[in-house]
Amino acid sequence: MAEENLSAAAEDLLTLCSTKCRGLCCRNVYPDELITLTDAVLILSRAGSMGEKIFRCAESESLFSANCVFLKNGTGPCMFPSGTKPHKCIATFCGRTGAVRQELRALRSSFNKLSRFMLFKTPGLVLGF
Repeated sequence: MAEENLSAAAEDLLTLCSTKCRGLCCRNVYPDELITLTDAVLILSRAGSMGEKIFRCAESESLFSANCVFLKNGTGPCMFPSGTKPHKCIATFCGRTGAVRQELRALRSSFNKLSRFMLFKTPGLVLGF
């Protein structure tokens, strides 16, 4: 929901990203900085069939990759469906984000809630509670 709200509020910024810089944020990125454990849990819980594809992309990563390894055919668009994108991908814009500050805060809060849920649920899952 937070991602959808941000996307709606940031429509002008997203247009700028696709027309002016044409996906600069998807180039010259390090995948280990892009996708966190929390992102992976979100993606796999919402689109579990993507697991194999994600691992294949990660295996083909090189230290000096020019583009994000999660771009279809190496050029785009992003292979993650709406509602499953990593936090950094959702919250990165090439323009000023003041107009969507509230939506960015809500998105960060949602990812933090998921992270806390994982932190507190993991011991129970491991111990069989």
